[in-house]
Amino acid sequence: MSQRRTRQRGVISLETALLFPAVLAVLLAFFDISRVHLQYGLLEHAMRNSLRVLLAEDWRVKPLNPSVIKRMIDDNSYGFIDQVDVSIIRYDSLEELLRVGQDDDEVSAVFRPRDPVFQVTATLSTQMEISPLAMLYPEPLVFTSTLIASQDLLFD
Repeated sequence: MSQRRTRQRGVISLETALLFPAVLAVLLAFFDISRVHLQYGLLEHAMRNSLRVLLAEDWRVKPLNPSVIKRMIDDNSYGFIDQVDVSIIRYDSLEELLRVGQDDDEVSAVFRPRDPVFQVTATLSTQMEISPLAMLYPEPLVFTSTLIASQDLLFD
């Protein structure tokens, strides 16, 4: 009876030794994918929060600056975001941004801001780091968040 129990322990040890790396790899992949999605969510939160604060300032006096927005995104993301590049494109009006031609009929029907409109784009570059997926997928994962901001209604 003791020889049978010893064989059973050996089989359990062998099964554990074979399954443990697979279970560990799946667990690490789960944490790595969760970390990447946390960064995506934090970028969205940080972009909206940063531009909400900047909307209160008068852009006609103090123009938007990518470095200020990047610093605010870093502050609002609690240090979890890896690498963010911020770009700002200024358009003279919403029509220029949308590249819409003005017809006389639709000018009165739709409100179009006269002031500058800003397209603020933040691009997050991150990679899988702690899971075996990092070896299988070494290219950086890129996520882009774009917000359109206008102050036409705020300072009239």
